[in-house]
Amino acid sequence: MCHFTRGIILINIAQITDPHISPDDTKRYGIDNRSRFLKTLSNIKKYGVDLLVITGDMALSNGELESYIWLRKQLDEYNFNYITIPGNHDNAQLMLKIMHDIDINIDSEYYFYKDFDNHRLVFMDSSNNIISKDQLLWLKDLNDNSINDISVFVHHPLDYGNCAFMDSKYSLENIREVKELLVQCKKIKHIFSGHYHTGKEYEIGHIKQFIAPSTWFQLDTVSKDFKMDSKNFGWLQIKLNKNDLETKIHYL
Repeated sequence: MCHFTRGIILINIAQITDPHISPDDTKRYGIDNRSRFLKTLSNIKKYGVDLLVITGDMALSNGELESYIWLRKQLDEYNFNYITIPGNHDNAQLMLKIMHDIDINIDSEYYFYKDFDNHRLVFMDSSNNIISKDQLLWLKDLNDNSINDISVFVHHPLDYGNCAFMDSKYSLENIREVKELLVQCKKIKHIFSGHYHTGKEYEIGHIKQFIAPSTWFQLDTVSKDFKMDSKNFGWLQIKLNKNDLETKIHYL
């Protein structure tokens, strides 16, 4: 997947997702997910990115403390400017405390935005497998302000992705409600997510939905059952300019 447009680059972003870092050196499914994560960081470093966004499922399965400690150490050593948002396998409170030195209440959600010129990057929390009503109202308010273009980063895709297993078993629980809002939000141009362990692009009305591949393994998109493809892992490069964007998946 690659799109090329002309224009001055506003921000060069690397998106990685679903590393599911083990709390120890044990391989899972016969794959060293720590090694694959480090190879991904090393590859990203070559592209001089301005921002690294990790879209959730950083811990292996249930927000393991050791996973976050290891991740923080690696990211600090690479000296990336990075943002992390939680996935359904993360403990959001623990993740934020270890990764960003931020404390939030146990019942709080973690969502915010950053502006670059006239482009707004929105970071949302789907770690409870929904986009809450509070977040949807907040997103609607953002759409009504003076910013012209909005890109959303979130763990779950905000529409079905024609991936049989994930669509039927692990899709966002309130997709219909989310889609009803999205079609009204004309300033939202792009959604960048993970969760599905595949690299895909499709449209939700006027919005382009991008799914980044996992740094651990990919899933077969046709099979209705869990079917792993362990050959490829990678990341998504996003170059935003004032008019459009360029995206490219780098498989390793």
